[in-house]
Amino acid sequence: MHPFQDEVEFLGRIASGNTMKMANKDTEVEENWPTPTCTKDVERFLGFVNYHR
Repeated sequence: MHPFQDEVEFLGRIASGNTMKMANKDTEVEENWPTPTCTKDVERFLGFVNYHR
């Protein structure tokens, strides 16, 4: 780690200044999530995005 880094990735999050955001690998999973076909699929997706909220 360099003393003048703008961003640091830690536990799947990217911290920079006063903000935290999801790592790119997690946003790719969210964007490519298959269309839910039943209630259980919706619950799985909501669990995933709620965890990263």
